[in-house]
Amino acid sequence: MAATPVPSFTAPPDFPALSDRAAGTYNSKAFAWATAWQGTTGPNVYAIANTAYLNAQEAAAQASTAVGAANSAASAAEVAMGATNFRGLWSSLTGALAKPATVKHNGRFWLLLTNLADVAASEPSGSNPDWTTLDAGVEVTAQVTTNTTAVPGVRYILISNGVTLTGPTAGSMAKGEWWAFTLTADPLTCYVDFAGVPFRKQATGAARRIDTKVASLRLQYEDATQGYI
Repeated sequence: MAATPVPSFTAPPDFPALSDRAAGTYNSKAFAWATAWQGTTGPNVYAIANTAYLNAQEAAAQASTAVGAANSAASAAEVAMGATNFRGLWSSLTGALAKPATVKHNGRFWLLLTNLADVAASEPSGSNPDWTTLDAGVEVTAQVTTNTTAVPGVRYILISNGVTLTGPTAGSMAKGEWWAFTLTADPLTCYVDFAGVPFRKQATGAARRIDTKVASLRLQYEDATQGYI
């Protein structure tokens, strides 16, 4: 709601001066002044004050809405930042872990809310205030700078030359699980090893060379025969 324009001030006539007594106009001028305050200026001053009050209420409401939007944006930014800092399976981690960070545990992704001195001592769960589950639709990503074994549900960003990304084995994946990779730099040569899992029934063989800029593939597992579809 927009602010209401404040009415302009309607000034009353001047209050009579003492010299008006001698001129015989003091009483008429005083009467005109009082009449204006009662009929015009007084209501006008009230309208100005009331409009200012209503505008102040509207400004306070809009400020509260803006604060809520800012908090929502900050929360969204924190989730996005955590999603781009995937640290791997929680069970494989030891030692200190600082925000922003995301791990996978029991088939779900978890966003770290508190810096931890020992991540192994804080198992992600719905009752552990150190963690919260990521909202549905948030794609977890991890930048690959060394040889890495993929985890289902993560998009891997290949940013270093010569690294090999190895996919999960067939026995470790359930129907419908997926992982993905993207090559973002050129010139850059990387390798993707499908770990023996077929691609649309076709044997994948040795690690495949990937050297096309912005090459990207999402691999969804169907079964041991179909492999990725």
